[in-house]
Amino acid sequence: MSAETNLANDDLDALEALESEAKEFNKDAEIDRILKAFRLDSYAVLDLQPGVPESDIKKTYRVKSLLIHPDKTSNPQAPEAFDRLKKAQTELLDEKARGRLDEAIADARMLLIRENKWTVDSPELKTEEFAKQWREKAKYVLIDNEQRRRRQVKAQMQEEGREQKKVDEEVEARKRKREHEQDWESTREQRIGSWREFQKGGEKKKKKKAKPLGLLDTQANIIAANYGAYSTTSYGAQGGADAGGFVPGYGSQGGSQDSPGKSYSKDTLRPVTIKQLIDAIPTHSEAEFKIDGSEVTQITFVGQIHTVTPQATNTTFKIDDGTGIIDVKQWIDVDQDPDTAKPLPQEGQYMRVYGRLKAFNDKRSVGAHVMRPVTDFNEISMHLLEATAVHLFFTRGPAYALKGVKNEDSGEGMFVGGNGAAGGAVGDMAAQQLPRNTSTGARRVFALLQAAPQNNEGLHVHNIAAQLSMPTNEVFKAGDELLGNGFIYTTVDDETWAVLEN
Repeated sequence: MSAETNLANDDLDALEALESEAKEFNKDAEIDRILKAFRLDSYAVLDLQPGVPESDIKKTYRVKSLLIHPDKTSNPQAPEAFDRLKKAQTELLDEKARGRLDEAIADARMLLIRENKWTVDSPELKTEEFAKQWREKAKYVLIDNEQRRRRQVKAQMQEEGREQKKVDEEVEARKRKREHEQDWESTREQRIGSWREFQKGGEKKKKKKAKPLGLLDTQANIIAANYGAYSTTSYGAQGGADAGGFVPGYGSQGGSQDSPGKSYSKDTLRPVTIKQLIDAIPTHSEAEFKIDGSEVTQITFVGQIHTVTPQATNTTFKIDDGTGIIDVKQWIDVDQDPDTAKPLPQEGQYMRVYGRLKAFNDKRSVGAHVMRPVTDFNEISMHLLEATAVHLFFTRGPAYALKGVKNEDSGEGMFVGGNGAAGGAVGDMAAQQLPRNTSTGARRVFALLQAAPQNNEGLHVHNIAAQLSMPTNEVFKAGDELLGNGFIYTTVDDETWAVLEN
């Protein structure tokens, strides 16, 4: 009896040993599976299918964590496998993280369908082969997303580093400023004592510098004659520095009509933008540039100085007006007294430039006659408006000009409506009644309605569009503007208008 009992106990011990080995084998197998799973796919780490409910995620994690817990097994890789399992569960329980994972897996499925030219109803999508390909494609998409995320993080860290460097530089600059102020304050008594000693000894008289003679004087006189001082201009009054509007060296008013020289009447001062100067067309090497098909000689524009480059004979400024950047060269008057010379314009300062457009080796620049600082920033807006008005005059003709309606103004000025002549019968009628902020389209429609024979019916939208060669939608916009301001009214229908007489 005792022998049988001992045999039964030995069997139980052997069975327990086998069960223990089996459990340890299962633990090792599960640890190996987790470590081989694609770590960016939390579903693969937990051995779950996408879309499972949250309860299944928690249940699976609880079972597997108990199985591979480092305290329950002697496998040296158990801690790493347990960490991956914990991270996978945390990601799947995070709504945003799980949403990004589900989106990537769905993208992989659609990419696979497009590459094979299948449809969502294709039978191939139900096969085991498709599921295998889907898992591989999901790996590709997840890796691509991770690389993109890391690049973004790297760029963000670099930007934060630059910002921190900027902050550190500002702190360092403030520190140096404080140290300089402290040093300046600590040496105050020394400076005062030095000044008192200087006063006791008397001031030394300054010797007046002799002016250079010979060729230097000749060159200075030529530069002064051609370009004038800083605050004056050399164009006008046949080359003098007083008022006028012409440039020396281009013919003579008192000369013969057969003279080949250029007459002063062709020299004009035109407001422009730098983009217009860059796009200006030279007809040939000896001719002036043309802007909007019209020859220009003297130009003026307003811009901000980007850089200042002093040279031996001139100072070069890079000036930007928002439409482009161009070099502006101002010649130096070597004969000018330094004590009376005006200060050199500085970077960041807004300047009004008068000068002439030049080209050398296909590079354009402006030879400045006058550069003066802008003290009222309204001048910038005013200049741009003036340049726009002149551009429209040369490209579209005088204001209020209508197709089929003759403009009676015979003036040659840049602006129409204020240059002596009537400005056209239609233009006058529109200008007398419409406010300044009325759009061009509304002015044209209103002028046509006034010029048309007056009757109770008025003109239809399509007739207006045909006569003005305007798109119908633009006519409707103009009509809405005039109707809203009470200048016209609808007659037989909403698309037929007539002028509302005062």
